[in-house]
Amino acid sequence: MHTKFSGSSGNVDDGSAQVGAAAVDIITIQATIDRALRTSTGRIDTGELVDLEALLRGHIASLLPAAEAVTDRLWRGSLAWYTRRARLDGIRR
Repeated sequence: MHTKFSGSSGNVDDGSAQVGAAAVDIITIQATIDRALRTSTGRIDTGELVDLEALLRGHIASLLPAAEAVTDRLWRGSLAWYTRRARLDGIRR
């Protein structure tokens, strides 16, 4: 599945997106999410859970700057800005 994402360098249709100076591999992120969702259907090794946690945290860390940049373009003090800023702050913690 190729996902089109409009980043700072324009539309990309190769499964990656440009976020600031770093490329985000959407296909890899989706594969990690799918793998994590499959863990709920059966037994999973503790080591695999640890690996999945590290991968998911890494993906979140790579996506946060872009989400924060979009949020910072909103009018500060608006309900949308406050709601998104509070959610992003909670994720960062």
